[in-house]
Amino acid sequence: MSILDLNVNNIFKNMKECVREAGLPVFLDPCLCDGNPNKFKSRIKNDDLDIHLDGSYDPFYRFAKVRFCFDDSIDLKDLNAARLMLNSMNTYRPFHHYSLCPHCDSIEAQFGLYAPATGSFKRKFEIIFSDLLFEIENVYPLMIKTIRSGGDYNALKEEVNNNNVYPKTENNSPAEDKTKNRQLNKLLKNMEQILKKLGLLSREDHIRDKGFAIDIQSPQNDDFKSRLGIIINESGHIVISISPPEKVPAEKIASVMDVINRLNNIFAAEHLWLDCRTNDIIAMKGIVLPKMVLDRNEFEDAINGLVSRGMLMLKTALESIVADQEPEALVNRMIEMHVDHSHDCKENDNSSLTQERKTNNENFNK
Repeated sequence: MSILDLNVNNIFKNMKECVREAGLPVFLDPCLCDGNPNKFKSRIKNDDLDIHLDGSYDPFYRFAKVRFCFDDSIDLKDLNAARLMLNSMNTYRPFHHYSLCPHCDSIEAQFGLYAPATGSFKRKFEIIFSDLLFEIENVYPLMIKTIRSGGDYNALKEEVNNNNVYPKTENNSPAEDKTKNRQLNKLLKNMEQILKKLGLLSREDHIRDKGFAIDIQSPQNDDFKSRLGIIINESGHIVISISPPEKVPAEKIASVMDVINRLNNIFAAEHLWLDCRTNDIIAMKGIVLPKMVLDRNEFEDAINGLVSRGMLMLKTALESIVADQEPEALVNRMIEMHVDHSHDCKENDNSSLTQERKTNNENFNK
């Protein structure tokens, strides 16, 4: 076995171990139609939840991906409320995001993670997976209840607080704060060096207290300019965002939200959200730093990915303001022109994914 094959096997093994350690079953994906054998499935089934999980690792792109598919379909009358709810959820979640399946109107959650041959991949995967799993098991039932009762994100936050979903965090000691500030300064210096190497950081006024703010141009279109923001959040992880100067007119918010949802359903590593206070569209992704130690390759990959894919997503969402096309047609055109991607869906009882899930359900219940 080659070193590459061994590394691939280790990463795929780490993914499955994290799922098993969370108390979930793991079984191999019977569908290998894309030629990738590094795929698995799982399922969460109890009195409140019935959720299918699809995981995969692509060694060519060094990319791990997990998607949770919920069996609850959103009623037609609740679709706009659901999109607004998921948009608000995505505002505060740089490492994973939610969307509505455009074919069956069920909620899905997913994340994508850079997975090199070495490094702290398992710990990063474990952090994102366990956080999302906790949210699915504890917040998702409240979210569905809030959507169906006509509530908004503020109502959901009240439900979450009333149910004491999240434990209270303790303040750091002075010694811990001192150590964290030293790590923060070192991290900022490393990020600054990489940004200069990429040709993005050219002026001192780009540097902020805990990050950077840089004006950039799209690789696909020099006329499409945006602001790239990079910060280190309170947990010591990196959050990267891009926002163009264009605003979404109030009368176009519904159609733009439809496009945003469709794009978020396709892309795993990056996602869009609409700031409903300012009508700005933001593309966002995050990098988990277990010990505030920066992986230079991962940081470069994240920046390049958001600059290319993120700006493409933003441009497509903004095109829906003036384009004489339905959201589905607009997104399909973008995929055909720029993206090598296919998205299976349980569109009907005869779809391949539905049949696979039925088989896996039978295996799970045996």
